[in-house]
Amino acid sequence: MPRLIASCSHAGGHRRGLTASRPGFSRGRRPRLPCSRVAPPDIEPFPVAEFVKSNAGSSISPAKDSLLAGRGSTWVVVSAPHIETGERILSTKFSPVLYTLSEDGSTFASSVRYENAIFGKGWLSASGTCEADDEDPGTLVVDFNAFWWDRGGERSDLRPSLSREVANATDSLITALGRLGFVKGLSKFPVLAVAEDRAVFRFPPLSSDIAIRRLEGSGEIAGARGAILDRR
Repeated sequence: MPRLIASCSHAGGHRRGLTASRPGFSRGRRPRLPCSRVAPPDIEPFPVAEFVKSNAGSSISPAKDSLLAGRGSTWVVVSAPHIETGERILSTKFSPVLYTLSEDGSTFASSVRYENAIFGKGWLSASGTCEADDEDPGTLVVDFNAFWWDRGGERSDLRPSLSREVANATDSLITALGRLGFVKGLSKFPVLAVAEDRAVFRFPPLSSDIAIRRLEGSGEIAGARGAILDRR
């Protein structure tokens, strides 16, 4: 019967986590689970509570302001407690988590890189729209209508958009399943604070605050364009 052993490390220090071990395994061969840190190693998080306190209330229409700030750029999640909890439960690393808004604001894409000891590495992506709520100027509404999966953990393995030119039969199946599982009513995100290169919004179903910051010079991922699959 496998047992869980605390062991998890970060560069520059150590954190306790859980690794699975079976009787008879040598100490040096215990497989390690990814450590819980949603921000990539080269991206510095920022103090979320202080940022919200300093910037909350600075805009009368924070949702629209966040969309204007995000156009033509890619943002990376640096803090998201619910994602970090999911990593521990699923023994899977989810990082980076990227959000891209097209130059004209018409297309919003979300991509997350996963790494799992059994299923390997890859990217899970979705695209659609992100707009200000008509009834609440402080809330963003996301509506995904295309979903796809890319194998491999490198940036070059990620298709930043699902255009008809690159879509395949597997994408059609994943999109169909994604649309069945997507609940638009749960995809409303109140904007707590926004600045030129940082923002914090809330995921109400889990009372989790998501902090993001703009990626500079993010290459082929930044400003991802391309027509998304039409809703059927």
